Amino acid sequence: MKKQRMKNRVYLSILIAILMQCVIFGMILLSNGIYGDILQEPYRILRSQMEEKNKLVSQNMNNTLLEGKKLYGHLEKLEDERLIQERIVESLSRQNSVSGIFYANVTEGTGVYYLDDETTVQAPGYGDIRCRIGQVKTEYNIALDTKWRGKLNASDWEKIEDYLDSSGDKNRWTYYSGALYYVMSTEYRGVTRILAMELERDSIESMIRLDQQAYDGMQVLIMEENRILYGTDIGEGEIKEEEDGVFRIQNEGEEYIGIRGQLQNYGRIHKDKHLYIGMMCKEEAITRLGRAVTVRVVLAYGISILIAGIFSYLALWQVMKPWNRLHEDIVRQNTSKVHFEETGIVEIDMVYNALNTMMTQLERSYARHTFAMEAAENLGSFEYQYGSDEVVVSRAVRQIFGIPDELFLDENKIGVQEWAVINTGLHPVEGMDGYLFSTPDGQERYITIQTKEEASGIFGIINDKTEEYRKISRLRYLSEHDHLTGLFNGAYFREEGQRVLNSTGWKRSRQTIQAIVFCDLDHLKKINDTYGHVGGDTYLRAMGDWLKEITEKEDSIVARMSGDEFAILFYGYDSREEILEHMKKAYEERPMITLEDGNSFRLSASVGISFHTGRGGSLEQMLQEADEAMYQRKHGAKDGLHIYGGKEEPEEN
Repeated sequence: MKKQRMKNRVYLSILIAILMQCVIFGMILLSNGIYGDILQEPYRILRSQMEEKNKLVSQNMNNTLLEGKKLYGHLEKLEDERLIQERIVESLSRQNSVSGIFYANVTEGTGVYYLDDETTVQAPGYGDIRCRIGQVKTEYNIALDTKWRGKLNASDWEKIEDYLDSSGDKNRWTYYSGALYYVMSTEYRGVTRILAMELERDSIESMIRLDQQAYDGMQVLIMEENRILYGTDIGEGEIKEEEDGVFRIQNEGEEYIGIRGQLQNYGRIHKDKHLYIGMMCKEEAITRLGRAVTVRVVLAYGISILIAGIFSYLALWQVMKPWNRLHEDIVRQNTSKVHFEETGIVEIDMVYNALNTMMTQLERSYARHTFAMEAAENLGSFEYQYGSDEVVVSRAVRQIFGIPDELFLDENKIGVQEWAVINTGLHPVEGMDGYLFSTPDGQERYITIQTKEEASGIFGIINDKTEEYRKISRLRYLSEHDHLTGLFNGAYFREEGQRVLNSTGWKRSRQTIQAIVFCDLDHLKKINDTYGHVGGDTYLRAMGDWLKEITEKEDSIVARMSGDEFAILFYGYDSREEILEHMKKAYEERPMITLEDGNSFRLSASVGISFHTGRGGSLEQMLQEADEAMYQRKHGAKDGLHIYGGKEEPEEN
């Protein structure tokens, strides 16, 4: 009877406790606003990303505004049409966001409209700038658009007059046919002029494009009061309704929800309207989180009640099982180190004796572990307890790092700060899971570290694999380098060269010009026949030394591709001329070679050069072009440079 009452009480107590916990959790969830915050989280994410885009768009628009005002200030003082157009072309070539500039002299009835095909590329000679409207009066090399016409037509003047009639401000933004324009107008010495800085569709797209959508249909919008001017997918459209900064629209049968915020320091699009930036996504994506949270909360309540019943049963079984079975279980388990003294109660003393027996076993195991760790010279351990100001290290760790005696607090303990200083000297090895460091006596060592985070701290194993690392490094060097010259080999050159062409981490500023220099050593067979392979090897090493010298301070990769063929990749240069001048000067100063018999002669090679503009490109294609240029030189005059000319005649140097 007593057992039955205890069983009921334990069961009921645990069940009530868990039910009360569920009730309290629900009250806290509703009272402190956590549930409401969860429902508002999608809106916060939209606002957060909108604020980031707002800064970017505002910065680009402000740069456009400021550059436009600066340019207009210069143009006001000029009357020569040629100087005006050259100022416009120069300004357009300097800017990365402005895609076009429109300028009109309303009084004289003249105007031009220049476009930049590649706003992020500043091509030499302004070759990427073209004129669509107006008479070109500049000495720059300007392309003409296929739609080019020599003067403004009636529709152009109608737009200009409409702008002058409707604008209450001298300067403002306007949106027309997929592009934003910052338009400035004024009268100067009786002459009315208009200047418009254009941000076309691709420029706007690059500013508002999202790298990754947090929700379905998420996109950035450029808006005015109640109208969408531009969106990455939705295009133009009217806002259905708006409340507290949240608006709704329909697109292709889908409901969208969005928010908007005013752009910073941008000017106005009309005298009584402003520009805005917006962020929107599908309504279903916004409400999905609220529905999911509600379902999960209800499910959690149900699972909690189920667990309450199961846990009550397990707890009751644990409490009521015989003491002798508890004794047997504890004897078989490996628990933490524990020591009890006898209490005089037989049942409890049985448990204490079992725990003391287990303590003896643990001490024996710990002693064995310590002995094994100390016996291994290349394997050590360390341990840190949370909140402590010291780290316990084994003797092997002390030897691996070469830690001086004065840093130790006692035989195997070192301060946390000193341990942190040691760890700052560790440098990860690319492509491997270990670290390199230098000991106090200057030796370089390689180690691997494995750690296990425990409830009370961190335990780690350090393995000294210096010898294995040296073997791997040697094998890697042999696999990547030519044994005779010390240069990279052809396989490494192809792999690393293509990676560099695709890379974005070059040191130079514009990073637009790359070149392959392909060299074929002249007269190697003659030297081999005359002086033997010893003389030939001397000739090849001299070629390698010369290539190392001329590329030492350059952004380049140099390799021996095969027997008498060598290649250089120059990358990230501002102009072809910079590379050509360097190679011409280097070739003129190529060294003299002295063989064992005392004969001396100047190093001779047939050299082909291939150029590439922009990032990416095919290294193999460049190698083929440089090889073709070298071949033409080799079967011509030899001993000189030849530039690959594509379909045109090669250029001689």
